[in-house]
Order: sequence, then structure tokens, then C-alpha cells
Amino acid sequence: MKDSLTETSKLRKVLKTLCILTFIGSACTLLMCIYLSLMNTPFVQEFYSPHLEKSGNAEAFYKLYEHATSIGIIKAVLSGLSIFGAVLMYNVKRNGLYIYAFAQIAILFVSPIINGRYEFKFMEPGLVVLWVTMYAVVFYLISRKEKLAV
Repeated sequence: MKDSLTETSKLRKVLKTLCILTFIGSACTLLMCIYLSLMNTPFVQEFYSPHLEKSGNAEAFYKLYEHATSIGIIKAVLSGLSIFGAVLMYNVKRNGLYIYAFAQIAILFVSPIINGRYEFKFMEPGLVVLWVTMYAVVFYLISRKEKLAV
């Protein structure tokens, strides 16, 4: 029984470490999304227009960031939801896993749906699947060890 409690405490430390890494990653994503949402503002366009027109890249720039504001805002909200899920998981609440998984999977689909291009690269979905799977395995092991301890 004592071994089971020791293993559970080790698993909780692993869970907390994963959550701290998620806080850092989601906070960086949140900041990038806020920056992205500002890329289509009149201030940015006025600032970059002279430089872009000289280089001949103005049309490509405006086309690239055509939906930047809406994509940035939606992804920022989902990143905040992801952080909320990580906070719940940090407190060993299983609902946090579901919120985190929903937010991360939804982030994958925001840009393709709004831009109308359905192209995925392997890296981003692969990382989402990896992290959600790691959390799910840790929660499964914790619940299994706690059942054995009772």
C-alpha cells in the first residue's frame, strides 16, 4: 500500500511537471495569437506599407494576414481555455484533461476553416496527440493506483 502511495505521488509530480510545461507553451501561444490578431490593424498596415511597396510584397502581405484578426482572437481564447484546463489538471481534476484536449484540437482547425485551406502539417497534430496522450496515461495511472490503494 505504501508503494502505491509513493508511485501515486511520483505520478502527481509528473503531472505537475507536464502542466507547468503546458502553462509555458500555452502562454507563448497566447502571446503569439495576440500579436497575430494585431497584424491586420490599420496601424500595422500604415507602418509596413512603405516598406512593402518598395519591395513589391504588399499584396502578398495583405493576403497572408487577411483573416489574421479573427484567427488570432479565436486562437487566443482557445489558448486561454487550454491554460484553464492545465490549471484544473494541475489540481488533479480530470475535467481539465477534457477542456485541454478540446482546446488543443480546436486550435488545429481554426486556421484551415477560416482560410479555406485544409492542409495540415504532421508536426502540430502530432504534438497535440502526444501531449493529450501523455496526460491521459498519467491520469489513468493515477486513478488505477488510487483504486489499488483503497
